[in-house]
Amino acid sequence: MARALAEAGLPLSAAASADPSPDAQGWVTCGDLRVKGGAYGVDFTYTPGAVQYNGADYGTSDVVEVLTSAPLVFSDAAGHGKDAPGATGIQVNPGVHADITLNGVHVSHTIPLNIITDCTSTENGSKASDSTQLQTRTELYLVVSDRSDNSLSSHENYRPGIRCGEGANLTIDDETRNIDSAGNEVVPVGGIINHETTLIGGKHLKKGEVHTTLDSEEPGSLTVEGGYGASAIGGGMAETGGRITINGGAILARAYYGTKNTDTGAGIGGGAGGEGSDEVITYNSGTIEVHGGYHGAGTGAGCWLTTDPSPYATPDAICSRTWGAPNAGDITINGGCITSIGGYCTSGFGTGCGGGSNKGNLVKVTGGTLLPGTEGSRPDFSAGTEGRVVISGGSVRTEGTDNFEGFGGTAYGSEGEYREEDKVFMITVDLGSDGVGNETIDKWGLSIDGVPQGYGAPAQFHEGKLYLWLPASAKDKVISIDLGYEREDGTRVEPDTLFRDPASPADPEDPNRTKLKRYEEFELDPSYLAGLKKYYDGMPLEAYDLKARPIAPPKDPDRVLNDPLACDYKYQRFDAVGGNAVSGEVSTGNKMPSDVGIMKFTMISRQYSTTEGFKENYWGHRAFGWCEIWAIPSRVADVKASWGAGEGADRALAVEAVIERGATVDGAPPAADGSNLTEPTCASPEGRVQLYVDGKPVGDPVELRFEDATLPDGTVLPANAAREGDDAAGHRTRVSLSMTAAAAGLDAAAAGAGEHRVSVRFLPPDAAQQATGAPANYLASEEPSGDSKAPWAPVQVAPDPAIAPVPKLAKRAENLTHPNGPTQPGDRIRYTIEASNGAKGSLWTDVVVTDPLPACLALDERSVRLDNPRAGVADRALSKAPSVAAGDVGRFSLSAPGAGGRPVLAAPVGDVAGGSSATVSFECTVRGELDFADPAAVDLGNVASSTGTRPNPDDPDVRVSKSVENLTAPGAKVTHLGDRLRYTIELSNAGAAGSCLMGAAVSDPLPAGIEPVADTIRLALDGGEPIEVSDAAYDRASRTIAVTVGDLWGGRAAVLTFECTVGEAALEQDTANIAHAHGEVPSESPGSRPEDPDPGKPAEPPAGEPEASSPP
Repeated sequence: MARALAEAGLPLSAAASADPSPDAQGWVTCGDLRVKGGAYGVDFTYTPGAVQYNGADYGTSDVVEVLTSAPLVFSDAAGHGKDAPGATGIQVNPGVHADITLNGVHVSHTIPLNIITDCTSTENGSKASDSTQLQTRTELYLVVSDRSDNSLSSHENYRPGIRCGEGANLTIDDETRNIDSAGNEVVPVGGIINHETTLIGGKHLKKGEVHTTLDSEEPGSLTVEGGYGASAIGGGMAETGGRITINGGAILARAYYGTKNTDTGAGIGGGAGGEGSDEVITYNSGTIEVHGGYHGAGTGAGCWLTTDPSPYATPDAICSRTWGAPNAGDITINGGCITSIGGYCTSGFGTGCGGGSNKGNLVKVTGGTLLPGTEGSRPDFSAGTEGRVVISGGSVRTEGTDNFEGFGGTAYGSEGEYREEDKVFMITVDLGSDGVGNETIDKWGLSIDGVPQGYGAPAQFHEGKLYLWLPASAKDKVISIDLGYEREDGTRVEPDTLFRDPASPADPEDPNRTKLKRYEEFELDPSYLAGLKKYYDGMPLEAYDLKARPIAPPKDPDRVLNDPLACDYKYQRFDAVGGNAVSGEVSTGNKMPSDVGIMKFTMISRQYSTTEGFKENYWGHRAFGWCEIWAIPSRVADVKASWGAGEGADRALAVEAVIERGATVDGAPPAADGSNLTEPTCASPEGRVQLYVDGKPVGDPVELRFEDATLPDGTVLPANAAREGDDAAGHRTRVSLSMTAAAAGLDAAAAGAGEHRVSVRFLPPDAAQQATGAPANYLASEEPSGDSKAPWAPVQVAPDPAIAPVPKLAKRAENLTHPNGPTQPGDRIRYTIEASNGAKGSLWTDVVVTDPLPACLALDERSVRLDNPRAGVADRALSKAPSVAAGDVGRFSLSAPGAGGRPVLAAPVGDVAGGSSATVSFECTVRGELDFADPAAVDLGNVASSTGTRPNPDDPDVRVSKSVENLTAPGAKVTHLGDRLRYTIELSNAGAAGSCLMGAAVSDPLPAGIEPVADTIRLALDGGEPIEVSDAAYDRASRTIAVTVGDLWGGRAAVLTFECTVGEAALEQDTANIAHAHGEVPSESPGSRPEDPDPGKPAEPPAGEPEASSPP
């Protein structure tokens, strides 16, 4: 009923009384309030009597009911003000999204401003027991008019000053509304404006501006007080707070305080027994002061209760289900200056007395200035035993990490992993000596080791100080802050960069070096800076000599810098002079940088850092400059590769190489005066190596690890590099890699058998390595591909005997005397014969090339050469022998003339791996004494040929199994005359992959009476589709079915099936029959080789003993 009335723009109560006519200024007087905007009776109405809710008294009276979203402005009626508050309240009816401005409103009422929960907006219209069941949430955007004073005070037990309970939304703002021109809320996550935008009021905001730009110049004030057992802003008794957002204004919220025996609520959040929020409490800007009751948090939850408090709740309230241990809920602070004080036994932010674990919830600070506290001794922040406190920005004044209660016992610098290094520690900025008090901050930036961070901006100083909380990972790093603020007289101030320097001299007053100070700056001689460029030589650039050339700082000339031993240097790499930083700052002690890069360096003098009158605000003096060191060439040497344990693709390959400096700094030949030679003082190269096989990169580059590395999952990567050498002989890095053959691309199936060239290429460290300190002092070494002269090492890869070689011969002739012909007596002709193997992974063994030479040619026996690196012969002249066999690699023979007067040249070339070739070349002279009238005598045609074998496979492990199925009577235990049977015979090789049953065949002698059915014989190989076998596979004379299977390699199988019918002859006999496997076993037939015979053909019924048989 209530929801229906609100949507219709009607009041909840039937009675209404007011003068609906606006006065000359547009105000309508409603009881003790005046209203401007909208239309009386449509957008608002006045109910002086009891408010009716679902046909019964609600418990309040004398209210202005807000009926629509029309903007309304409220002010005190005549005769009322700060010292004489009125008694008329404001009520936002269920489901309304109201827009109200308070411009001098002072009310003392049961509930001065009540956002009624639309508790029956559920799917079935029943009252919700949880806000997630609601289809609409009542909302109020409340603006505190600039320069106005306002107060809302509840004088009733259990009722808040501004009620925004579970299922309702409240936003409080100043006149500079945090809404952009598109109607979206501007949320300053991290205390800054996250993207350029224009506010609805016309103010333009730039990305990166501090969130205080969202505040009005002269914001109005609003004081809110709650009654006993309720919050000031949020839930009433037994009620969790709604979604509460504060975007501006000067807000003071004070819950009823009470005593230790009093049930109390939070300042902002839940009433007694209520959680902080059903969604989130958010502070984005403004100045907020919050006080909880004796047992209630400043911001967060109310106290625990021992009995069900729901009888004390308003009729529309969704009562708390955790009243015995209410949680704080989620609290987010993005900006604003917030003072939040908890009661005697509670916290400034978080849970109340006896609160719940708050599991899954966060108290999160991304920006702003927080001044939490408690009237007792509880922590300032209490996220419960299982909640989290996260501080990633802002100034948070508290006494130490003990004041953060939550999982882990402290606060963390970021959400997510909550590691030990993410736990926070505090640093302090104190500009009190500069006369700073509580000035507002309007510029902000924080860096760690020179790298800008996303640490959120504070809103203002507190008594000249800022309290910043950074993760423990930054404890030993330089922290710098650039900020700006405006004095009360309007003067803008941007102090010199402030630093927290962990390398500073110990100070008894600040033993943990938590304070930030400044440096007095000076400039270096331009002639000195101009000389800070060179090629890498392992030595630091020249440091400035203050003893020889003292410096008087311009702002502090009486403190002359003349002690070079009091100087330290640090540097940061950039992508260009004046460009963008690509690394953090690195300290180098009293030496300049020595590693490669474009660097901005800082020279720091601590000569006066302990001097009274200087040390209080300054760390020392400093100057800046740019310097450059250029990378030099690298080279790879002493490459080694060898096989280790394992078999096949899992076999281990070990690769070793040395990486060292190149000969000259510019890669050019050495100059006569040696001016471009590299120096032996260059350090051992650091970076990565890329494995190459046969001129091609394999896998990803591998990081050089000089010590073991542990991955996040605990995996340990062992060291693979070691530094060697000294400054006299030079420094180098020895890298040792180990991988499987498959990972190196050397398994037979991937790369083919034979000799492979293995090399490595040095690569500079990548960005991730450089970020952790690996210097890029060397350029990449020569790529070992193409015609490169980069060193390599050979490795041999065994072939796969299951792959047959594919031999091929190519021959060409070249007339060296008359290249363009015609050929004449005396001409010299060069012949080149290439024997290649086209099957990757195979090996053509014991290859012999023969060539019958024409009678008209005279062989120059000194010209016969062979090029086959795998056989250990790389473009080498061959020696003549009377005769040669396949193993006589390195020799050749020339037979006596045979048919047609042709002598035969024979040259063993060794093994030819798949994808490679061997070349035989020789030269001949055309004879001049022949009878050129005889065509046979002058025939220059000759055809080369070759012979060779493939590797012997291993012996197989042959197995045969047989089964029978009755197709006529499946499952029958007795076979009858006329039944049709299907026989299945499986022949398999369970041996190693390189084993083979050569020329395999399967046979099955059938018993009498078992007759094959035509067109039913099928053979399937390795699970493939069955192929039809001719009925000729059945030999009637021997009653045997015999079928060829081909070469059966290890791990493969063949399945033969056929169907038969049962005849009369079978009824009186034993019909058991046994299948057999036949073929050649390599060890028993050493002269045989796998020939891949065609499977599925009829075979002669094999004679002799089978290699295996099926069980009977």
